[in-house]
Amino acid sequence: MPEQLELKGLEEQLKLLIEKLNFLRERLIIETDASVQFKLEHEISELEQRQIALKRQLTLQVGIATPSDDGVLKALIRDLQMERDKIGVLYMVNCDRQELVDLFWDQFDKKEGLPTQFYFIPASPSQMPPSFAERMIWEVLLEELDEEMDAMNIELAADGLRLKTARFDVKNSLERTQKIFKKYFCKRFDEPDFDKLITHVLPQRGYQYVATVLRVELSEWKDFIPEFLQWLIDTFDAASTEDGTSYLFFMIVNMKGFVDVPINEEQEAILASIRGIIDKNPTNCTKLRGFSPVPSEDLEHWFRDVGEQNPEKINKVIQTLIGGLSPEKQSQFEQKEQLDMADIELLQKLVYEVANE
Repeated sequence: MPEQLELKGLEEQLKLLIEKLNFLRERLIIETDASVQFKLEHEISELEQRQIALKRQLTLQVGIATPSDDGVLKALIRDLQMERDKIGVLYMVNCDRQELVDLFWDQFDKKEGLPTQFYFIPASPSQMPPSFAERMIWEVLLEELDEEMDAMNIELAADGLRLKTARFDVKNSLERTQKIFKKYFCKRFDEPDFDKLITHVLPQRGYQYVATVLRVELSEWKDFIPEFLQWLIDTFDAASTEDGTSYLFFMIVNMKGFVDVPINEEQEAILASIRGIIDKNPTNCTKLRGFSPVPSEDLEHWFRDVGEQNPEKINKVIQTLIGGLSPEKQSQFEQKEQLDMADIELLQKLVYEVANE
C-alpha cells in the first residue's frame, strides 16, 4: 500500500509538472520582453530536468518503462535548429555506423558492374539491420544514380516512405522455397513468367539496379538454405547481359544478442553456412557484421548534422528519450553510454515528422 501511494504521488507530480511546462511554453511564445523570455526559458529548462528525473523515478518504482511522451519529445525537437529542407527519409535510418558504411562502399566499388551483389547481415533485431540495408540503398540511389528513381527498382512499405523488407518464406524443401521466391518476384513486377522477367522484362524496363531486402529468422533457418542462396546467385548471374540490370540482395539474418561472436551453437552453425557461401562466391558476396549498440556521441553527431549545435539542447532530447526506456536499457546507457538502434530510430522518426510538418 505505501508503494502504491508513492507511485500515485509521483504520477500526480508528473501530471502537474507537465501542465506547468505547457503553460510556461505558451507564455514564452507570446512574451515580447527579452528579460522575461530569459527567465521563462530558464524556468522551463529546470522543469524539463525535473520531468526527466520524475520519469526515471516512476520507471524504477513500477519496474517497467514509462514511455516518453511523444508530445514532450516533439516540443523539445521543435526547439532545435534544424536544416529542415535536408531531412528526408534517409534521416530516419542514417545514424552513423560509419565503419559499416565504409565497408559497404568498399565492397560495392569492387563489385560494380557485376550482375549480382549479395550482402549478408547477421545481427540482433534490436540493432535494426533492415534499416542499414535501407540506408545503403538510399545512398546508392543518391550518390550513384543522382536521385534518378527510375534507374533503381525498390519496394516501398505501406507508408510510402520506408523501404520494404520481404519476408524470406522458408518452406519445407529447397524446391518449394524456390517456387515461393519465384512467385514473390513475379508478383512484385506483375509478370507471370519468372525466366522471362529476369532475362527480358527487367532489362527492357531500363533498371540499372534492382534492390531486394530479404529477412529470415534464426528459428527458420534450414540446412538447404545455402543451396537455395547458391541457386539465387547462379540464376541471376546467368540471366545477366552486358550493360544489363544489376541485382542487389541484402540478406538479413535475425540473431538475438549477436554482435561479433556467436552466443550459441545455432548461431555458430548459421555463420558457418554464410562463410561457406562467401567462400564459394568471393566476388559476389560479402558479410557485414559489427551491429553493436550505438555510442551516444554518434547520436549527438547526428543531431549536429541535422543542424543543432547546442550540446545542452541535444542532451535534453536524448535524456528525455532515455527517461522512457526500460531499466535494463537505462542501465546500458549509464554504464556504456550506448543506445539500441531500435530506440534511436523512434527518435529519428519524430525528428523527421517535426521537420516535415
